[in-house]
Amino acid sequence: MNPFDIQDRVIIITGGAGLIGKQYVKTLAQAGACVVVSDVDDAESQKITESLNPENVLALHTDVTDPESVRHTVEETVRHFGRVDGLVNNAALDPKFDPDHADQHTLTFENYPLPLWQQELNVNLTGMFLCAQAVAPHMLRQGRGTIVNVSSIYGLVGPDQRLYEKDDPNVVPSPYYEAFDPDKLKLPANRHVREQRFEKNWSREIITGLGEPGLREFLRIYYGMVKLIDDQVGRILKTLDQIGKTDDTVIVFTADHGDMMGGHGMVWKSTTAFYEEVVRVPLLIRYPRKFKPHVSELAVDSTDFMPTLLELTGHPIPQQVQGQSLVPFLTGRRNISK
Repeated sequence: MNPFDIQDRVIIITGGAGLIGKQYVKTLAQAGACVVVSDVDDAESQKITESLNPENVLALHTDVTDPESVRHTVEETVRHFGRVDGLVNNAALDPKFDPDHADQHTLTFENYPLPLWQQELNVNLTGMFLCAQAVAPHMLRQGRGTIVNVSSIYGLVGPDQRLYEKDDPNVVPSPYYEAFDPDKLKLPANRHVREQRFEKNWSREIITGLGEPGLREFLRIYYGMVKLIDDQVGRILKTLDQIGKTDDTVIVFTADHGDMMGGHGMVWKSTTAFYEEVVRVPLLIRYPRKFKPHVSELAVDSTDFMPTLLELTGHPIPQQVQGQSLVPFLTGRRNISK
């Protein structure tokens, strides 16, 4: 039995016609679920329904701030599909950055109007409550059901809905997107070195379909993302300097995987190949109290991170840990050749 099988599960997606919601609808429908596109935008909801399987996708007008509208959506779902197995509370309102409220884009906290604040709470918070309350009796009678409430950590650094305006999951905000001219980017020298056995890899097929212009656009976004991350790391380091904690802090910069970036005619990490572009990642460790700046040729992997950090912070390393601490090598107590 596959615990993640959602074949024929009936799932309501509020805000299903929105930028993120339509992706939820598409993905769940393609996985075999029966999906209800619940939204105030009837035209867009119908468009999404018609683009998928109309037998398994139902569009229903829903105002999540109106208890009667929510009740009607749930009852129609049960009437049409026989039950409701899941609810994804995805509907949201952010008037400050909504395209229809351009005159409010410069509003700051101290002059934010109370009516807008109340409107956001009605949709983003009360709407979740009303929808969950409406499906709960049906799920209790069925003895099962799942409710997912969606939020975004991006709100912590300032909401900018432009992040969701492109279908491509590789999206980078301004000014980073504009910082790189795709026509001036250097393409990898080995982009035409292609092993036949990887022709059906998704990372190869996407570049085959997009061609060189698509590869250049991909690299443009990739470099923009790298620059964005560099700037955020810079903010952290600057703050540590300002509070006088830089030399007392273990700073580690690394990644969980690389990216083909056009190498061997591939992008992203979605390949069965074991090329250098994917498996080699950066690892920078700074802790002046223990070691001086230098470059090490020591071969390491991610299993070494935990024991290294445990030793640097004075904690014992469990015997069952697979990796080893890098501290003896970084301090010179052990020779990397041994």
